[in-house]
Amino acid sequence: MSVEVIVHESCGNIFADLGIPHADELYAKAVLSIVIERSIRQRGMSAADAARCLGLPPAEVNSMVRREFTRYSIDQLVSFLDVLGWRERQM
Repeated sequence: MSVEVIVHESCGNIFADLGIPHADELYAKAVLSIVIERSIRQRGMSAADAARCLGLPPAEVNSMVRREFTRYSIDQLVSFLDVLGWRERQM
């Protein structure tokens, strides 16, 4: 018995590949949350430190680091990066 496997090339956005609505927005938020998590880690911040810096409860920072980002707008995620000084470190 043989099974035919159909493979489709990804477009680079898993949300679009899966046909999820608002795929571009979700992808952008996912990328931003990854950059936020890396920025927090590179600065050696604990969740409590990051929470104080971002003005969020520690549980929300932990959620964002676990990629539970849908409650935030793209503008909010970008503002978190600004607070973390990400843009200055990239120049």
